[in-house]
Amino acid sequence: MNITDNSTDTLLLELLKRGNMSAFEKVFTRYYSTLCAYSRLFIRSGDVCENIVQELMLWIWENHSELHINDSLSRYLFTATRNRCLKHISHEMVERRVLDEMHKKLHGQFESPDFYIVREL
Repeated sequence: MNITDNSTDTLLLELLKRGNMSAFEKVFTRYYSTLCAYSRLFIRSGDVCENIVQELMLWIWENHSELHINDSLSRYLFTATRNRCLKHISHEMVERRVLDEMHKKLHGQFESPDFYIVREL
């Protein structure tokens, strides 16, 4: 099957499910920049956005034979990108909370120097 710039998403998806590398490459080039820009609505770091989209594309290729996309390919990609961005944000929030707790505990273990001076008086 000859894949062109005019190939429909439906055709690309069918070929991708069969492991057609050209179809995957076309999906990647068609959506990569747009998905990176979309992910910037959620995440400030361009590098993080690119990583999220690259990981999504890698996951799609590695799981191409098991893809069950009932909606349009475009809708699936945007939804998956959004979900991965939200998951990243959630992980960042948990990490920040843990670091804050560690910081509080660390500083709670040691009294200020003024405390020791007052105790000695």
